[in-house]
Amino acid sequence: MGRPGLDELTTHSQQRVERAHRVLVHHRDLAAAHGAQFLYGGVLFLMPSAYAQFLPFLEREFPRLAKRYKKLYARSAYLNGEYKEEISKTIAELRARCALDGRRDEAPLARKYQQLALAL
Repeated sequence: MGRPGLDELTTHSQQRVERAHRVLVHHRDLAAAHGAQFLYGGVLFLMPSAYAQFLPFLEREFPRLAKRYKKLYARSAYLNGEYKEEISKTIAELRARCALDGRRDEAPLARKYQQLALAL
């Protein structure tokens, strides 16, 4: 589910969760071996310059999606509303099911080390 915006998997959220869960389970050992602790996902953020490159790509490679993306991003580079909420809910469910909920046993590195001062 590396590209939730290019979600050719299904439009039904539970089926999308199941498919993504199978992918994550398949790669769980590899992720654990590399210390994966959390899963992040979200919708695309398309500034006009990115949109100008992305839309022709969609039209060429995923023509069925182009019209939908034109509509979704017609007013803003940011998506809000039902679709964004659905993707957020899907990611939260996957985090819980795959134990990739972002909890860390130790403090982030920024809290471990003192900020150095610059001699000006």
